[in-house]
Amino acid sequence: MGWQELALPVVPSMTFYKVIAADGSPVHGGRGTWSLPTDTEPGEWWEVEGDIVPCHSGLHITDLENLDTWAQQQGDHLIYRAEVEGDVIDHGNKFVARKMRLLPGPSTVAEFWAARRPSVPAIRNTPTSADLYLSHLELPKGHVLTHKVTSAKAKVDDYQKRRVASERRFYAKAAKGLVAWAARHA
Repeated sequence: MGWQELALPVVPSMTFYKVIAADGSPVHGGRGTWSLPTDTEPGEWWEVEGDIVPCHSGLHITDLENLDTWAQQQGDHLIYRAEVEGDVIDHGNKFVARKMRLLPGPSTVAEFWAARRPSVPAIRNTPTSADLYLSHLELPKGHVLTHKVTSAKAKVDDYQKRRVASERRFYAKAAKGLVAWAARHA
């Protein structure tokens, strides 16, 4: 089965993102320099002829659920919303489109995530049982257990963050699968 057989219809309400350098050059491989939008006008359309194949040919983008994979807080990376037309292939943590352009309103990686902090699930802000226990435990400053407790708490926090991210990806992929199934059976 070829990639073209896996192409999904574009869901109009789906938001895609492209991570690039401030000068429009790619940061995760690829060639060329993107036509950057102005404050009010989108960039120029880019279109790929022939087959679109993840990691080989096509215009690569991602969605919000997988954006953290591609938008690390380093360098001068910017996050743009992207408008797509035509075939789009879902390849797990990225999508490949035939035709795309960048939309106005880029954000730095730090600005993008800071603007979304209020939407982070409440589980990240709830005290763990360790927090509740430690609030009643008084250790002298510099006590050997202080470092161990801090280290253990960091591991619990990291586990909770990974669990929430994993659950979000699972439900997002399940929803995408249902949309694809519905499109095939419409």
